[in-house]
Amino acid sequence: MKKLLFLSLIVSNILLAQVTDGNGKSAVDSNGDNLTGNIGIGTTTPSSVLDISTINYASNQEGGINLSAFHNNINRWTAQVGLKSNSGGSPRFAITTKNRDASNVETANIEALSIHLSSGNIGVGTTTPAAKLDVEGGNFYLGAEVSSNGQRREFRVYGYDNSNKFYGSLHSNYDDSKRSFDISTNDQTSQIKIDASANSSANIILKPGVSGYVGIGTSSPDAKLAVKGDIHTQEVKVDLLGAVMPDYVFYKDYKLKTLTEVEQYINEKGHLPNIPSAKDVETNGLLLKEMNLKLLEKIEELTLYTIEQEKEIEASKNEITILKNKATKLDGLQDELQNQKIINKNLEDKLKTQGLRLQKIETLLTYKH
Repeated sequence: MKKLLFLSLIVSNILLAQVTDGNGKSAVDSNGDNLTGNIGIGTTTPSSVLDISTINYASNQEGGINLSAFHNNINRWTAQVGLKSNSGGSPRFAITTKNRDASNVETANIEALSIHLSSGNIGVGTTTPAAKLDVEGGNFYLGAEVSSNGQRREFRVYGYDNSNKFYGSLHSNYDDSKRSFDISTNDQTSQIKIDASANSSANIILKPGVSGYVGIGTSSPDAKLAVKGDIHTQEVKVDLLGAVMPDYVFYKDYKLKTLTEVEQYINEKGHLPNIPSAKDVETNGLLLKEMNLKLLEKIEELTLYTIEQEKEIEASKNEITILKNKATKLDGLQDELQNQKIINKNLEDKLKTQGLRLQKIETLLTYKH
């Protein structure tokens, strides 16, 4: 029924229009005999087998072929394929959908697709496309109906340089037992892989070429990852990969410089031994792994110096304790000596007293005789 309605609409439109042949004469006679030559609709000089003149370029017009669906004798849904222009603006080929409600009031007039005849730009969801394909107001799906294992869809952007054609592509993939969305070069050696597994362990992987680098904030990276700017993170893990932890400082055969030798080196070089100078760092930058190992070496050397100084301090404390003990004994001897002096003084006084008594006795004896 719908097909018959569709055909009847097209036939009725053609019969009501001006249909002419290539000579400007009617191409359909009163009996509806066969058409001959080019057919014109809206023009008396058709230049093609079917030539439809729909609009005047200098005014706001639209025209073309309407494909309609009726309900209760109301043209409820219409798809118009034709041309449009806005007051002499660039004419465009358009596919427009129109809807009417049960009261025959228009509820929608949407220009779904437009192709500007002057620029060739194609607009989906916009009447003023700014690029060869301009999609606005909605999503763009590629391969939404894939339904078999191994089906992939790809979007390519081509370029040409140095006599070679190349392209970059966006495509779905299945690699390393994981579904992924890839952005890759034409030989697929340089890729950005986004894990599409939709789980908490999904990864985003950057795979530059064997000799290629990744730059953030810089167009000339010089390492596998070069960042021009700050990095904010909670932790950084660095593999040694052949580097040696400086525990060799604690080996008995390690030649630890004396502090006097370190002082002499600092006076001559202006920096610690085995540590790059400020000028070297300004010129060559700072390698975190290397510098952390060197700093750890200095910390371990400082630990040895501290242990040695602790031993010297303990030895000094012991010597001081011994000296204090000797001083205490000396003080005791001095007290004893002082007491002995007092005793000796008392003895001397007694001897003097006894001597005087003897003198008196001797005097008395001499007198009696």
